[in-house]
Amino acid sequence: MLTDLDVAPQVAENLMNLGFIPGVEVTVSRSGPGGDPRIYRVEGAEVALRSDLARHIGVVPRKPASARTSKTKARKRKAEA
Repeated sequence: MLTDLDVAPQVAENLMNLGFIPGVEVTVSRSGPGGDPRIYRVEGAEVALRSDLARHIGVVPRKPASARTSKTKARKRKAEA
């Protein structure tokens, strides 16, 4: 999930126009030869960003699916009790 954009205001505005808005899920889709640029999927679109720009975009990893499933099962058991 995207947390912040540590870039100049004009660059941040351009990124937000492309869908890079704090709180939105961003995933790495693939990367070019040598790893740069990297393709990110955001709001159903794919956007290529070079590493020198991408390193200024703050993200936090989402919980693994197994952790989400365990919490859901625990809530269901609690609700059934």
